[in-house]
Amino acid sequence: MCGPHHCLGRGSLKIIDKVTVTLNEKRDVYEALLSNLGVKGIEVSSTIVKKFEKLLVGGIWCIATLEYFFEEAQKGSPFLLRDLKPIQMPNMDLEELFQARRAFTAQQWIDVLLRSTGMEPTNFTERVKWHLLARMIPLVENNYNFTELGPKGTGKSHIYKEISPHSILVSGGQTTVANLFYNMARRQVGLVGLWDVVAFDEVAGISFKDKDGVQIMKDYMASGSFARGRDAINAYASMVFIGNIDRVDTLVKTSHLFAPFPEAMIDSAFFDRFHAYVPGWEIPKMRPEFFTNQYGLIVDYLAEWLREMRKRNFGDAINKYFKLGRDLNQRDTIAVKHTVSGLLKLLYPNEEYDKEAVRRCLEYALEVRRRVKEQLKKIGGMEFFDVHFSYIDVQTMEERFISLPEQGGGSLIPDGPLNPGVMHTIATGSSGHLGLCRLETQVTSGNGGLKTSGLGSNASAKEAIKVGFDYFKANASRVSASIKVGDHDYHLHIIELHNAGPTTAMTLAAFVAFCSAILGKPLQQQMVVLGSMSLGGNIVPVENLAGGLQSFIRYVKANKTASFGSAGTGSSTHLGCVMLNLAIDANVTHVPYRGVAPAMQDLIGGRIDYYCTLIPDAIPQVQGGAIKGIAMLSRSRSQMLPHLPTADEQGLANFDVADWYGLFLPKGTPASIVQKLHDAAVASLDTPSFRDRLHSLGVEVVAPERRSPEYLASFLKDEIAKWTAPIKASGITVD
Repeated sequence: MCGPHHCLGRGSLKIIDKVTVTLNEKRDVYEALLSNLGVKGIEVSSTIVKKFEKLLVGGIWCIATLEYFFEEAQKGSPFLLRDLKPIQMPNMDLEELFQARRAFTAQQWIDVLLRSTGMEPTNFTERVKWHLLARMIPLVENNYNFTELGPKGTGKSHIYKEISPHSILVSGGQTTVANLFYNMARRQVGLVGLWDVVAFDEVAGISFKDKDGVQIMKDYMASGSFARGRDAINAYASMVFIGNIDRVDTLVKTSHLFAPFPEAMIDSAFFDRFHAYVPGWEIPKMRPEFFTNQYGLIVDYLAEWLREMRKRNFGDAINKYFKLGRDLNQRDTIAVKHTVSGLLKLLYPNEEYDKEAVRRCLEYALEVRRRVKEQLKKIGGMEFFDVHFSYIDVQTMEERFISLPEQGGGSLIPDGPLNPGVMHTIATGSSGHLGLCRLETQVTSGNGGLKTSGLGSNASAKEAIKVGFDYFKANASRVSASIKVGDHDYHLHIIELHNAGPTTAMTLAAFVAFCSAILGKPLQQQMVVLGSMSLGGNIVPVENLAGGLQSFIRYVKANKTASFGSAGTGSSTHLGCVMLNLAIDANVTHVPYRGVAPAMQDLIGGRIDYYCTLIPDAIPQVQGGAIKGIAMLSRSRSQMLPHLPTADEQGLANFDVADWYGLFLPKGTPASIVQKLHDAAVASLDTPSFRDRLHSLGVEVVAPERRSPEYLASFLKDEIAKWTAPIKASGITVD
């Protein structure tokens, strides 16, 4: 007679489960865990483990043959693993893949990768292919923060849901810190510790039940770690945020492209953690012909290869051929290197890439990071003004700048013919600075009415357009006998591309725009209409458009009696002009004053030609029209005079002179005191009321990465080197 356990022991069964194996050192045997069945301690022969080594590192899905045998006082599990058959890749031979990659060109390999994800590349443009490829970067890069916003139906979530078993798609809705990061009650790591990629679908619906949820996510995205209780926990999951966005053209002009995110996440510090923003609006909505019926890599093989590539880093490939431009800070550099590394892993897993391959990846990486930075500029203001991303060829020293298509590409006036009634003009706006304006005219059936928009409440600018419209009505028959002005209504919209304010020099441009619109004929490509016109049709000559820095330089170098003032010998107002004079190679007489006020009075009175001063001292006179601002001498524009271009923008390449403030302590101050005062100072700088007060005084707070003692020491060293030559050249001595 046999008991039930003995009867069970005489049979076997097959199950499908994820099997993970560990070594039991006390018993000196391998033991398996069946994840879904919840059974552990199953003895496994060393032969099976040697055959499928991945059982020891993460486990594999397989068909397992189990036997059950029970004995009294048995120490191990009654289950025995007799055999298993993997149903996913048990091993990954990277050398085999590297060798196979050599048989394909880069373009062919891109097609292979896209077909492996189910897409048919022959139906996509080259640019769309790169966007689809970029979706795969989070699968090969650790701690990569990625967002893609676009219309519905473009397949944004497909790759994170269907391609890899190591990626999880979290639908929009409320989540918790315990679920995402760490459950303190169970002492169990959340999703970021269990998956390679955590993708959030429908970002508009994301919310945290915990008040500190967004802050913890922000910290994790910056450092790859988070603190819960006394523990600092590291994880490597990449964070992906996907969602829907419409009306991109309107948002670019009126808001920012992070608008679909929930209000709790609209924070410049949070978005600054994003390494890439892929423009999902450029990807077409999925149609049947976009899905492939051709061959690609088996999905299991693809997923395991992508995961293996996470162990490698190709980010240093940039340094071999290129340097990043000056507008990229440390966080920008990290983001760009992450993206370049991911693209190179996908395209050249064997690391057999050349200079042009790195260039293509670098240009794409700079674009997707700049898209993040452009939105930060709109959200966070002047702190993120440095958005002119570029790279320098270390061999030729040629610098190339990267633009964004949604912002008009590399030119403010688009290439190709414009629509009838659309044209551009350049004139001085209400700010006192030159600016480019676009006029867009719409003609509809009506009775000769005129409507204008884009001018605000500026009555003078509106009157200038009305003069042009009146002249158009009176003289339309001279332009073409077919024009019937009274049968139509006209809407003229003005777009200030440089935000210089409405201009009154709009009469001639408006007249040309009305003629183009009513005749249905576009202007010649790249044409700009300059000058204005009186009510009688007399042309008003164009103003001197070169009246900026370059005109000033020509004047100073040609005028042997030119002079500049300062608030005193050795003052910042003196040294700033000395640096400028050296840069433009001009020998100009210095007139020192005892303070700012007398120097400013003589500048207004015309007794000196120019004066280099601080923003707060100049603003009242500039805004009142007593003096004219020529250029900002710092490398970025001022928030208080945003329309005043920098010297660098006006052709004085890399010129940068600015006053700055630092906090210094006596030599030998203990490090703990230094750190304590540093933390207190930084906390003060982050206080909104204090920052507002500084901004009102013309002082702009530097980005967080530029506030450390180490950065100040390095910056001070560079400043000493920069100012040594000008001071010596000026002959300034200490009394």
